[in-house]
Amino acid sequence: AYDTHPKYSPDGKSIVFTSDRSGNDNIWTMDLETEETSQITKSTNENFQSAEWSPDGDYLVASRGRRNMKLYMYHKDGGGGFQLIKEPSGLKTIEPAFSPDGRYIYYARRNGAWNYNAQLPQYQVSVYDREDGSNSTITSRYGSAFTPTLSPDGKSLVYGSRYEENTGLVIRDLKSGD
Repeated sequence: AYDTHPKYSPDGKSIVFTSDRSGNDNIWTMDLETEETSQITKSTNENFQSAEWSPDGDYLVASRGRRNMKLYMYHKDGGGGFQLIKEPSGLKTIEPAFSPDGRYIYYARRNGAWNYNAQLPQYQVSVYDREDGSNSTITSRYGSAFTPTLSPDGKSLVYGSRYEENTGLVIRDLKSGD
């Protein structure tokens, strides 16, 4: 099996990861003490990537789909899950990251399908508000913005970006926007 992208649960007792051990990419969890695994999603024709725990450890959010992946939320014990962002249909949403209070999910977004000769920017960081269902794009970098990661206190966001031929990290103060 090809197991990728492990993330610790908030209590440190489990990990969530993506694996093709069922014959297709799906989301799995593993109890670190017993090493028992549980298959959370059971798709046979879609891909999953970038699973992340909610701060309370009860839910998982992951990108799901074929071409234009969308964010879905699942209970840690499994089930069908539900789609968080539906429109626009050509929007690809990947790499989710929860705010420490669980209200916001930051993610990388891209409009349109993959293109070999695509021009920058391709991705930008957006935020989904779980209370009212709104979305807003918070970056506008020419070199794109991807893989958002929040500081433990939720005050700063780090993400990757390109400048000419270099890839680097950008730190953003979420209160001031600097």
